Amino acid sequence: PTRRSRYSEASVTEERFVTHAAAIGVGLDNPLRIGPGMYSPTRGLMAVHNLYIRLFVENGLLGLVGFLCFLVFVMWRMARGIFARGEHAGTYACCLAILMGTLVESYIIDTLHWRHLFLVMGIPVGLWLYEARQTDEVVQLDTPPEPDALAPAHAAGGSA
Repeated sequence: PTRRSRYSEASVTEERFVTHAAAIGVGLDNPLRIGPGMYSPTRGLMAVHNLYIRLFVENGLLGLVGFLCFLVFVMWRMARGIFARGEHAGTYACCLAILMGTLVESYIIDTLHWRHLFLVMGIPVGLWLYEARQTDEVVQLDTPPEPDALAPAHAAGGSA
């Protein structure tokens, strides 16, 4: 019984990497993409169970690079939010921890369809935009209003 379970675990692992290699081959044959949702068991292809490979195959190299750039931007904003030690630093830290765990898990599980992946990336972006707007409003309140260039000018020494 133990040999059989070890053998089945090894074959599952080998099958996973064979599927990864096959998907990468499809991606290299179609560097511009095959289209979202087109690499699936319904089309006779084995599920790849890897977010990064699936993004490469379905969205092409440009789609993968774009997604990774967005991830880097979001993580950079999270880190800045944490180090700023503002009132939302805890939220930034929580989102960063969840995102890092999900990104590691994304190597084994295809998380592209997980709505919370995008929610966890959207929360810090929303907080950043909110904080930027609050900062702009404070700056606008601190500066005196500019004179209206279209307002009628009063003659010097005359009555208004």
